[in-house]
Amino acid sequence: MKKSRFVLSAVTAGALAMTTSPLLAALGTSPQTASLAISASIAARCTVSATPVAFGTYDPTANSDQNGSITIQCTKGTAATISLDEGAAPAGRQMTRTAAPLDTLNYELYSDVAGGTVWGSGSGGSTVAYNAANSSSTTLTVFGRIPSGQNNASVGNYADTVTVTVTF
Repeated sequence: MKKSRFVLSAVTAGALAMTTSPLLAALGTSPQTASLAISASIAARCTVSATPVAFGTYDPTANSDQNGSITIQCTKGTAATISLDEGAAPAGRQMTRTAAPLDTLNYELYSDVAGGTVWGSGSGGSTVAYNAANSSSTTLTVFGRIPSGQNNASVGNYADTVTVTVTF
């Protein structure tokens, strides 16, 4: 009888030792846990659209001022620069008559007020800095002016196209 008690005690002791082993505890207990890494990134992104500066009928005896707009939408935290090129004319901002004779009508675009800071490409006039405080769209006014005194322009319609560039 003493012999079987000893065997039973040895088996019980071995079983107890096995349940407290860290390796066996990790393999056989519940719950088990692991880390799951979660990540994402947000890229700088901007979109831009524009409404025209439509001067209407020009009177050479007075400046003609009209406004257009640029709407920009960037992801929050995006720093951007908005520039306007010189348009299609090789000699600066000029609208060209849409039929012969191809006369021109000088004009300028400004970022603050007509006659204020010329809105350009950086090489000709200033660019406008924009920092997106949130991801909502923002509308910026483009102030346009046709200066008075352009007496050599013929009757007719005049047009130009300026490219808006957003660099971010």
